[in-house]
Amino acid sequence: ARDESDNWTGKTDAKERRKLQNRLHQRAWRKAPFLGYPIPSNPHDLITQNTRSSKPVPSPSPPPPHAKPSLLIPPVIAYLPPNSPPTSAPAFKFPLSPDYYLITLIQYNVLRAILTNLSIVSLLHTVPSQCRAALNISLLPRPTSIPPSLQPTPLQLSTLHDPWIDSVPSAQLRDNLIVTREMWDEDGLCNDLLGGLYEGYDDIKEKGIIVWGEPWCERSWEVTEGFVEKWGFLLKGCGSLIGATNRWREERGEDALVVEV
Repeated sequence: ARDESDNWTGKTDAKERRKLQNRLHQRAWRKAPFLGYPIPSNPHDLITQNTRSSKPVPSPSPPPPHAKPSLLIPPVIAYLPPNSPPTSAPAFKFPLSPDYYLITLIQYNVLRAILTNLSIVSLLHTVPSQCRAALNISLLPRPTSIPPSLQPTPLQLSTLHDPWIDSVPSAQLRDNLIVTREMWDEDGLCNDLLGGLYEGYDDIKEKGIIVWGEPWCERSWEVTEGFVEKWGFLLKGCGSLIGATNRWREERGEDALVVEV
């Protein structure tokens, strides 16, 4: 833990311990490349190696019949101790409730999109060992070269930043994330995008992003109303992303989001 507020040892509240542990693991993912993780010659070797030596991980067990659950939705992917053997991601158990299925699928697709885009820009090695279960998520077929949407901007090339930012298929949003770095909480943003997969869900309000198609295409991405309400300042100048969002909303018969960009 980098400060006493992150120290989960001695905490008696299981929910609080879980959140503190989740926060530390998420930081490990984001900071991994600055901690000396080796870079494989082929990032896809990570997936191949893990798959060869994988063994099943039990799905989260349902609570006892009369137990009061602490979460609306339990975790789907478990964090692993740094020195534990590679494992495969636990399988989903169907049928899922509509809310469970929807929010799980949304965040699972976002995670797969991020991993796929990280592989395209040769940054898949930045996923640390304690998150290796995620590496057994099957990636989407990728283009033979880095598409324009993921080409680095001058700001990316000149400014130290968290590598996961490079997986965002919007140059303007990437630059905004870098420029406004001191204005947003990395734990909160990561949790809204992916946290429920590892931590479970305390509520089902969508505050993240939805990926509908090829993850390297900006037109495949949609920001939710909850994301705009909480993180709208990151969308300055992101007119094409808002346009893509509203096209998806129009297909569902929903009103367009009005965002000052």
